[in-house]
Amino acid sequence: PSTAEAVGTSWNQLSCCHLAGSRWAMSGGGRGLRTGTDGPRAEPREQAPLPAFSFPISGTGVVTTKKAGLWTDSRYWTQAERQMDCNWELQKIVWTDSIGEWLLQEIPAGENIGLDPFLFSIDLWNSYARVLQGSSRILVPIEDNLVDLVWGTQRPLSPTSEIYLLPETFTGSTWQEKVSGIRRQMEQHSRSPTAVLLSALEETAWLFNLRGDDISYNPVFYSYALLTTSDISLFVDRSRLSAEALQSLSAQCPGPLCVQVKEYDQVRARVQTYAQGDVRVWIGTEYTTYGLYRVIPQDKLVESSYSPVMTTKAVKNAKEQTLLRAAHVRDAVAVIQYLLWLEKNVPKGSVDEFSGARYVDKLRRSPGNSHSRPYGTLTRPPSSTARAPASRPSLPAGSTQRSPTTGTNRAASPGMGSVPLGRALAPSTTGTSPPLTAHGTRNLSASRAGDRTAPGVGPR
Repeated sequence: PSTAEAVGTSWNQLSCCHLAGSRWAMSGGGRGLRTGTDGPRAEPREQAPLPAFSFPISGTGVVTTKKAGLWTDSRYWTQAERQMDCNWELQKIVWTDSIGEWLLQEIPAGENIGLDPFLFSIDLWNSYARVLQGSSRILVPIEDNLVDLVWGTQRPLSPTSEIYLLPETFTGSTWQEKVSGIRRQMEQHSRSPTAVLLSALEETAWLFNLRGDDISYNPVFYSYALLTTSDISLFVDRSRLSAEALQSLSAQCPGPLCVQVKEYDQVRARVQTYAQGDVRVWIGTEYTTYGLYRVIPQDKLVESSYSPVMTTKAVKNAKEQTLLRAAHVRDAVAVIQYLLWLEKNVPKGSVDEFSGARYVDKLRRSPGNSHSRPYGTLTRPPSSTARAPASRPSLPAGSTQRSPTTGTNRAASPGMGSVPLGRALAPSTTGTSPPLTAHGTRNLSASRAGDRTAPGVGPR
């Protein structure tokens, strides 16, 4: 508390942060995007610590010298209300504009708003800047994250699990083929970029056919990559790479397909040095951290919403399509087995939400291709009492398959009817909700597009 008070007193600016991926975590996004932090991070509030959530949440936290607010979507409202103390206000509108409006209301004109530039993508930083434009309130980069100063020795350790090579059985192409394809796109670009900078975790995982477990329910690992026309740099904790992964990355050394493994914290210095030459660096503004963006001169930037790696990853080749279909078939078999098990055991009164979750997870792991879950299995009985016998347990759950990395999701309520939405007729309007089409797709998708609190929504 004394340290927090000292930091709060010496720094009177507001701090913005992102919560994602782990307890108290601050990151640039959910679903695997981590924009440049080197561990779970959070921002301090004078005499008001960030809440310690029992389960990871995704959202945005804003802390002033007088108030603290958390913006998160409806999946986490109940958890947040139960676990946050009275220092915190839960905001249930998650759009960036709503956060900006709150800032305009709570922060006097002439004050500064501090953000860690390595926790925000370029697009997200600019979205806040647009909301505050002309308001006499200034966004200020804080590279010495204030919470790190307060956290001290209590800060969680960095991940140490192995980063492993994905077997060729589960990949659509070798990483060498992928790199060659990205370089061809660089050659064909009108501005002829000499390098591509990758910040999104899923980009480096996909490009090099590597996987990890750094973020719960996401098979990714903390990393950056700089791919030039002549060399490749992967910024990651080298000690965590498996022997097989290291051998694969160095198999064609020296040469243009030799991956030079560098320490994770060397990325900014490397990019800054590279940008001093006669170069042009291609970045995706949706994912690249504002901190790295600042070290590259404007005239040497080639900008697009997504990097060529992200757009290439979104288009599946024939082998990947076959593997995707097989993954969904395997998951469907596991779900059918689970529903049969429920049908036999629910009448006996022996099924509760815990045993149901354990059993379906066991079924999904049995084929050997399921890597993890995309989120915690949420089986719940109609009773509000946890572990109460379930007469109609529901199952929103899924699995992350290796072949290739595919999230499968299922929801079921045994004993209750289902509605084939493809044949349903819906009214043109439903109260204040957006208009629905017959299939309930287009307008629902449009409403989801604004439901994001961090840069992490992209082609999948």
